[in-house]
Amino acid sequence: MVKTYLNSSNWILLFGQTLAQLSDRMLSIGLIWVISRNFGAAMVTWYLVVGGLPHLIFFAWSAKLIQFFGALKIVIGADWIRALIYFLASLLLGGLDQQNQLYQVMALIFASNVMASFFNPAIFSLPIELETGERVQKLTA
Repeated sequence: MVKTYLNSSNWILLFGQTLAQLSDRMLSIGLIWVISRNFGAAMVTWYLVVGGLPHLIFFAWSAKLIQFFGALKIVIGADWIRALIYFLASLLLGGLDQQNQLYQVMALIFASNVMASFFNPAIFSLPIELETGERVQKLTA
């Protein structure tokens, strides 16, 4: 594994990923609010099930892909794909009736969490690629 050291590009990556995670959490809260308001609290449970399913399905493959491609490539690639998924969904969501919007939101959260199932382990593996061994513990503490 090739080790790179923290430089300005890595700090920009760290800052960008922090903002991406904040945006993702805000989106999740917004989706839960919209689903509970428009479709009832019972659908929030289905939202959580559909959102958690990709993590269960792909947990064994994520480590293999991280080893093969490297954590940094998985982090960046998964975020770009999730951005594309959200962009395409935003183009389609407005033209659907309410019931079809629910199906699209569920499909959106499933597709997004497929990428998150690879992103999350990769972001935890990233300090090992960005820093020397003795400083990794300080970065992840």
